[in-house]
Amino acid sequence: MNREFRTYLLQFVFWMALQILVLNHLHVWGYLNPYPYVFFLLILPPKTPALQLMLMGFGMGLTLDFFSDSGGAHAAAATLIAYLRPQLIRLVTSRPLEEIGRLNLYSLSWSNFLVYAGMSLLLHHFVLFLLDAFQWEG
Repeated sequence: MNREFRTYLLQFVFWMALQILVLNHLHVWGYLNPYPYVFFLLILPPKTPALQLMLMGFGMGLTLDFFSDSGGAHAAAATLIAYLRPQLIRLVTSRPLEEIGRLNLYSLSWSNFLVYAGMSLLLHHFVLFLLDAFQWEG
């Protein structure tokens, strides 16, 4: 197991534990619930294979769905973000993905990273809340 894999595995566990144990119980102004676990998918290296990225997104979403009883909405939204991530990166930068080592405020410019993160979060939340609004109640 290489060092980079261990680092990302620890980050995965950290973000999921933080989301499940703390942030799922935190409601800002009574109804807003923060979802920063998506940032794990946003900061992975651009050279991450698409299948691996989508499996990580699906795994994160499914884990969160299991603990928050959201019926697959998190899995669908996180998988969609993982699928569209290379295209979103290409929208904000003209550099090839192979040239960008890590995705952060310094590898992309501040404005490019904020546009990339903003579009990703907007799309994630739109899908998440759309699926939540149209869920089947029996």
